[in-house]
Amino acid sequence: MTALCIIAGGVVGRIAAASFTLGWIHSIEKTPIEDAWVIEGNDLRVVESRIKGSGAGIEPGDNAWIEGGWIVWTPRSGTRTEIVLRRSGAPGTGDWTIYTNGRCVPLGSLVPDDADPVVLRACR
Repeated sequence: MTALCIIAGGVVGRIAAASFTLGWIHSIEKTPIEDAWVIEGNDLRVVESRIKGSGAGIEPGDNAWIEGGWIVWTPRSGTRTEIVLRRSGAPGTGDWTIYTNGRCVPLGSLVPDDADPVVLRACR
């Protein structure tokens, strides 16, 4: 079964999933951002990005459209073997959130609050 591995501080967590969305709040603009990913073998591929507004370092792609109050586009960044998450703790930003299988899972419920960095990889 396809799964997402969450690696932090030498501990590996696992969520059975073929896709997931990673959400966070931009540290400067305080704007919600989400990237939708699919797991393909050993790779992670971003299939959609969406933001609630643009600003410092969060400009939409040139193929963007508006949908339900979000600016949405299909990124051209391809695949990667891992995603490295840094946890800034900046006021008003909260933590990363993983949406999958109809659930919303705060990263802090999967790894210790002080775990940084956190690495996401495909696993079986």
